[in-house]
Amino acid sequence: MNAYTSFDATAFTCSIAGEHLPEVLKYEADRMENLIFDEVETKAEKKVVMEERRMRMDNNPVGNATEVIWRAMYRYHPYGIPPIGYPHHIEAYTNEAARQHYQTWYKPNNAILVISGDVTMEKILPIIKQHFGPLKKGTIPERKRVQEPDFSGIEQNISVQNPRVSYTNVDWNYRAPNHTSLGKEHYYPLIVLAQILGGNEISRLYRVLVDEKKVCIDADASYTARSLDPMYFSVSATLNPTRALEELKQATAEIIADVLKNGVTEDELKAAKRDLLADLAFARDGNDGAIQAFSGLAFGFDIEAIESWPSYIQSVTLDQVNKAAQAVLGKGSAVTTTVFPDKKVN
Repeated sequence: MNAYTSFDATAFTCSIAGEHLPEVLKYEADRMENLIFDEVETKAEKKVVMEERRMRMDNNPVGNATEVIWRAMYRYHPYGIPPIGYPHHIEAYTNEAARQHYQTWYKPNNAILVISGDVTMEKILPIIKQHFGPLKKGTIPERKRVQEPDFSGIEQNISVQNPRVSYTNVDWNYRAPNHTSLGKEHYYPLIVLAQILGGNEISRLYRVLVDEKKVCIDADASYTARSLDPMYFSVSATLNPTRALEELKQATAEIIADVLKNGVTEDELKAAKRDLLADLAFARDGNDGAIQAFSGLAFGFDIEAIESWPSYIQSVTLDQVNKAAQAVLGKGSAVTTTVFPDKKVN
């Protein structure tokens, strides 16, 4: 049994033998309504959370840099603050505050239950109703969605020096729409664009920067495809230590400029769709992948959108990918971050 909290949701996970499912559902229903808050346990958990923050953020060069990026990308939205919080947040935790949070948000009408494995709806639904049915619904407070102002034309360049990193890494982060925001027509094309640019070792970034020009030892692109509010599209490259940083930046800029001027190719589009659909097939061939797919329900996707994801990807056109590139990459990077081991970066 484990748990995690992201920017938008908290999840509790459990892998069990099928015969124990009814008992575990009873425990989960009990945890949703009858949790006991003990001052001693709260203080102990504060130490655990603080230690996790030190491990993941403060003492982790990558985590430390990521925190800088979040704060630079989001000036007003809570996405600018790591889900685990800053140290002063953790220090301020109280037993009563935790209890109030639990009593406000941990309600059956604010939760999604996903079960994957050797089970049928006919067999499990009566058991779910038995344990979760008696739980009281709650009045869930309305969450006001903070909108970031238009920062078009403003670019930030951040340097993070950390002697604990071995290589120099550069990230270009572009503000991007999500599946519900203004510009949502670019959502699926952006997923495909990320695959074309940097989804694997046949992508354009890796092929040009690593294999051909050898200015990098790694290069990729990513798009945050699940979020309640818009997040960002990123291009990342790790410098070959025998080459100059300016060579990496220039070569990457040329790739982005070429995409904006000439677009991606039909062959790249076909390969990206093939690889995305293959990755999905492998991911869903197991309990964890299926649960991960349907966790999209917590981010505003419905069943139809989740089950039709392959057809949506398959229907993306070359023109749509190129328009998405213009809409996101064409505005220039909102935040460029260089993480390097030494004070001197050539």
